[in-house]
Amino acid sequence: MNDYSEIVNIIRSNILFLDIKDELLFSIAKSLQFKEVKKGEVVYNKGDVVNGLYLVVSGDVLIFAERDDETLNLSHASATYLFGEFLLQGDSVRSTSAKAETDSHLLFLSRDGFNCFLGLFPEKGAVIGSRIINRLCWNQTTLALRLSHLFVGLDEEIVRILINQMELQSVPSNTVLIKQNSVSNALWVVIDGQFQISKTNKEGLRVKLAVVGRGKTIGEIGVVSDSPRRSDVLATRDSTVAKLSKESFEKVLRQFPVEINHTFVKSIAGHLDRRHAIKSKSAETFALVVLSPELTKKQLGLQLLNAFKKHGSSTVLTSEGIDQAFGQVGFSQSTFEDSINKALLQWISEQESTYRHIIYVIDNEMSSWTQRCLRQADHIIFFANALENASIGGLERSILDEIASKDIKKTLVLVHPGATLVPENTSSWINSRQLSMHHHIKDDSPSDYNRVARFLTGNAVGLVLGGGGARGFAHIGVLRAFKELNIPIDLIGGNSMGAVLAAQYAMQWDYKKMIKMTQQLCLQGDQFTLPVMSIFSGVK
Repeated sequence: MNDYSEIVNIIRSNILFLDIKDELLFSIAKSLQFKEVKKGEVVYNKGDVVNGLYLVVSGDVLIFAERDDETLNLSHASATYLFGEFLLQGDSVRSTSAKAETDSHLLFLSRDGFNCFLGLFPEKGAVIGSRIINRLCWNQTTLALRLSHLFVGLDEEIVRILINQMELQSVPSNTVLIKQNSVSNALWVVIDGQFQISKTNKEGLRVKLAVVGRGKTIGEIGVVSDSPRRSDVLATRDSTVAKLSKESFEKVLRQFPVEINHTFVKSIAGHLDRRHAIKSKSAETFALVVLSPELTKKQLGLQLLNAFKKHGSSTVLTSEGIDQAFGQVGFSQSTFEDSINKALLQWISEQESTYRHIIYVIDNEMSSWTQRCLRQADHIIFFANALENASIGGLERSILDEIASKDIKKTLVLVHPGATLVPENTSSWINSRQLSMHHHIKDDSPSDYNRVARFLTGNAVGLVLGGGGARGFAHIGVLRAFKELNIPIDLIGGNSMGAVLAAQYAMQWDYKKMIKMTQQLCLQGDQFTLPVMSIFSGVK
């Protein structure tokens, strides 16, 4: 396709380039690449690095997402439609996939070509950037509706109409979206972020009911039944929601009564039968806090990232990395009220849509980025040099004050020299802190990072050893076999002789020492007892 006038006409028909002068459109047209895609061919996959966007000349391209082994069809891109949008700045990967439904002809605008165009015509950057961000918001709203139990199965055209009736709202962390007993005048779909649902019962006690994330619907029962709100809804991360007012909902209901009623019936059935409910997993988010100056944040983040990747797609976000990605020093330090916050929120939303685990690395001070990390995190990981003073320092105290009202897990990881066998002085670290868990690692041991990652991602391996006197010696052989097969044991416990051997293993004795010490213990003798539970009393 060498006729630039024809290409310009195709470009001009897309909302992204609406009202852009022909001079600029011809500049874009000359940088486009023509691509022919056969039916069934994949254009890009989720997780691919974002290298550009596509404009459909002819054909039909399906945009879809995969969640829990289920394919969710989001939309179709036909002639003059745009797909594969990206933020003007900020490195990213694809959060959806695209494949040709028919033989299709596409125009590809590379990221580098687009940035080159913006360099020549910077005055148009803000306009097009705003439109791209709006398109990304539209795409994420579509994904959320497809994930929502309330709207699953609706025709693509009805979803478009619903989205056009919705109002996007940014909700800062720790903000109340709904108050119990308030008037039901709208429902919300969570585009990204997380909300905690709770209520005050008749006894005046607070009861936590659920935590909901991307794709979940909030407040629909009140809108349908015209009843007061039954619970409070609090944002526990910086979040984006799509608000559908009661009036707008009723407008769509009058337009599509059969379809909307049908999906509401299926929604109620889904509530009753959780086996068939669509699951929408939010990314697990962790804030990495380094308390000791001599520990390198970059190295710790990389070690932890490599360990996390064994349990799903993972990435690390730092203020320096975001500034570099957006090409603007201080971009990561924007506050929720800043004009650029929408772009940063959208970029973070794309990361949380794409990755299973996000590690936010805080700054060395209570900066705006640090506060954003703490608002986004479900779990805070404190790293400290085990040999240092265990008192709570200024940064840690500021962090604890910042999250005081937030229900968030806290894990302490104590880093020891490589020659350490058994940690000491642990109580001085944990007695003054309220922790969910603590771990010991050696600074040069990838296997220790893997163990911590298994705990943090819910994949820890536990082993319980049964009792049985002399028969308990067999446990030593089992433990030896586990080690030879490289099967990790993260938690170990036991009963009677099993408890003895579990304690020895926890002390990191090798199997030879375990046999020797257990033999000595047994040769000391013990008192016989009435054999209801055991032949021996177990006093020794």
